[in-house]
Amino acid sequence: VVATEVKSLADQTAKATEEIGAQIGQIQGATANAVEAIASIGRTIDSVADSTQQIAEAAAQQKDATSEIASSAANAAGRTQDVTANISDVTNASVETTKDAGTLNSMAEMLIEQTGTIDTFLNKFMQEVQSFESMVREEKTSNRHKTEGTSGRDAA
Repeated sequence: VVATEVKSLADQTAKATEEIGAQIGQIQGATANAVEAIASIGRTIDSVADSTQQIAEAAAQQKDATSEIASSAANAAGRTQDVTANISDVTNASVETTKDAGTLNSMAEMLIEQTGTIDTFLNKFMQEVQSFESMVREEKTSNRHKTEGTSGRDAA
């Protein structure tokens, strides 16, 4: 899409300099928006990573709690049915929390991958914008030289 826009803009170099400047300004604004979007994704990834860490810590705490409950169950043989039910609930919660932590970790990795893709796209986009700006400058210079050459011949 960007390449098509750049080609289209290159084909329209006969337009007024003000119009080209306005289009360059729009491209720079879109680029700034893309950069802000990437920064926002980065902040989201950081937030997901923090949440993942907290969940992992909670899972470790729950695992420790499960171990303590199991030890108490061995000492309280008379209440094994109640303790067993509690252990089962805690274990299920621990397994679910561990699964959720894994899911969040996977999601964070996907977001990191997507951020890399966006970063690559943005770098390519910026290269094309810079190339376009260079073409516009060259066209301005060429038009200026053509105008100066024509004015010189008219005076002779």
